[in-house]
Amino acid sequence: MLRVAFLALSLLSAVPALAEQAGGSGLPAPENRKEWIRAVQSRVEANASARFWAQGQRDSSMKDKTAKIQFIVHPDGGIADVEMIEASAGLSEQARKRLVAAIEDVPRLPTFTPDMQQEPITILLPLNLD
Repeated sequence: MLRVAFLALSLLSAVPALAEQAGGSGLPAPENRKEWIRAVQSRVEANASARFWAQGQRDSSMKDKTAKIQFIVHPDGGIADVEMIEASAGLSEQARKRLVAAIEDVPRLPTFTPDMQQEPITILLPLNLD
């Protein structure tokens, strides 16, 4: 399973959270920056992991590897400029491209909360692949 730790600038959270889901899941929207971080972590982890497992895209080069992916989140929840910053030696080029594509395919994230600056945020996402 793809495990994701989320680091947004100096903000770190490892607690699972409720994320407002597209399609009306009934989960509440985050009310503050701390909830937003947890919601984004949960959304990215769930969507990236589901994409890899559902499409059978995991390959043997991914076992026990790590990667760092960076992307920008806009105040409206849109994701842009996804790029691989670092990856373990031996992680195949195909696996690297799939990791980037998995993040690019994450549905729109929750919009920024009122206590957040309304400027895009750069996210550095460390991934542990097992």
